[in-house]
Amino acid sequence: NKKGDTIVSCDSDGIVKLWDVRVVSEYLQIDTGQHPANAACFDRSGKVLAIASGDASIKTFNVEDRVFVANLEGHDDSVQDVCFEPTSDKYLLSASSDATFALWS
Repeated sequence: NKKGDTIVSCDSDGIVKLWDVRVVSEYLQIDTGQHPANAACFDRSGKVLAIASGDASIKTFNVEDRVFVANLEGHDDSVQDVCFEPTSDKYLLSASSDATFALWS
């Protein structure tokens, strides 16, 4: 995240973990379902996490409220990576195994 105190890890079992690097401790597990969680990216505020899913969607999660915000669908195959536009978070870019990328706003 922007403060530099949290990192995120993803698993093939669909579990995303948030880690506090100051104390090297996991503090939140997010179950995204039965498909792999391939990548994740914080927005600039560190409050929203975008998760690239093996079910061809991008799941957005509010870290503070600990709730899913949206499920973005539009790819035909597994989403491999996601990244927020670095200067304003106005856009989210996703890349998929279907050989496409998508720009979300």
